[in-house]
Amino acid sequence: MSGWFIRALPGGDDPLLFGLPYTGMGASSYHDWPAQVGGFHLVPLQPPGREGRFREGVHQSHAAFAEDLVAAIGPYTDRRYAITAHCGAVPYALETVWRVHSLGLAPPVRLLASSWGAPQRGLYGRLNHIDLSTLDGIAEVKAMGARLGRPVPDDLADLLADVLEEELRIQRGYHYRAEKPLPCPVTVVGWSEDDVVPDREVHQGWEEVAKVRHETLDGRHRDYLSCPPALREVLLRDLEA
Repeated sequence: MSGWFIRALPGGDDPLLFGLPYTGMGASSYHDWPAQVGGFHLVPLQPPGREGRFREGVHQSHAAFAEDLVAAIGPYTDRRYAITAHCGAVPYALETVWRVHSLGLAPPVRLLASSWGAPQRGLYGRLNHIDLSTLDGIAEVKAMGARLGRPVPDDLADLLADVLEEELRIQRGYHYRAEKPLPCPVTVVGWSEDDVVPDREVHQGWEEVAKVRHETLDGRHRDYLSCPPALREVLLRDLEA
């Protein structure tokens, strides 16, 4: 079984929902999600360099990430599947879709992109624009843990801070240059009280790069991690469409 998967995938032709992890986190991003969304089995993904794969180096580009991930999920693209991603995970999801397409594999039935604006317009969120030489990574990961209700122990904070800084550095090198529409429809989700990527930024410009459906849900930036009922309803509707 690939290191990307924290548990065995269902056999047969059951539909799959691949969940890309939140920045600085791994498969635990989906700890509070249901095991199934409609008929789709949730598959939380564990990239190298995070959580149970800390000893492995992180991918140094979005293209390398997508190449490795598609090698793992490629055998499952002969069934219905979808991809969901939040904030800084969205660029990785987009590159994954394009990698699937370049190999002639079936694209996902839908990509859900939460808290991220149109990719051709650049990066989003405060951490993607600050001077990394001034970044207090330990303070950032501790604050993130506190907001999630998951306190970060001191002996782990240093390691997580290093991972966060490296991920932010890699994100700075991302540029979306696709000349054709994305080969799958996208559901773009913003959150009414998002103080990281405001809802007004999330919905601008996506029509230039994909066939989209827009949703604004009540809640804050990190409410995605709990998959509230309103988000489940959106997923149920669009995955079964």
